[in-house]
Amino acid sequence: MNPHINHYNTLPILCIHGAVVFPDAVLPIPMSMEQYEILLSETADSDGILGIVQPSDIKQADKTKLPIFGSGTAVKIVDMDPDYDDMVVVHLKGICRFRILEELTKTNSMRRAVVSYKTYAETDSTTPELSNFDKTSFITLARLYMTQFNITPNWQELKNITDAELVNFIAMAGPLEPSEKQAILEEVNADQQKFMLEKIMDMSLSDSFHTSTLVH
Repeated sequence: MNPHINHYNTLPILCIHGAVVFPDAVLPIPMSMEQYEILLSETADSDGILGIVQPSDIKQADKTKLPIFGSGTAVKIVDMDPDYDDMVVVHLKGICRFRILEELTKTNSMRRAVVSYKTYAETDSTTPELSNFDKTSFITLARLYMTQFNITPNWQELKNITDAELVNFIAMAGPLEPSEKQAILEEVNADQQKFMLEKIMDMSLSDSFHTSTLVH
């Protein structure tokens, strides 16, 4: 974890449906150049650090004040690539997860919140390790799960990343429901995250099998 992260207990918040970020993982976010300039301005006092959170309910009419989950991740702007027309892709790297203590009254373009890193600081400051992880079996399960949704990442490349990176990739990029991604994010350690992800994928495959059986 960035040793200076505790200096930033008040963060600008970017609220994105279906997006979670794990420490050291990178989340690419497309946005307009105008939005990017606002992001730079809003994070000028925090060294480019902001919080990524998910809305807990997207059905409200006022999309500028959607309710948010109680946990998110502090991230740092690490890169920006031009995309097309006036669009760019901003790369945000996870630093440490947090719990939201209080959301502040909005005075600028972005929402802001007071956060605490206490719950996750120790876990997120070290390289996560998984115990008794069968990578081959996990990839087989993940491949079956992703195939249901016609998603085919480069499995050969994924075999070469670390166990924790593999779990994080599926949790972030997989077709999970936002609430499922949030539940995995909030689990404290890598083993608990892996267990919950496997359970979600198993249940999805089981439901798919029973639906297929009923149809045919």
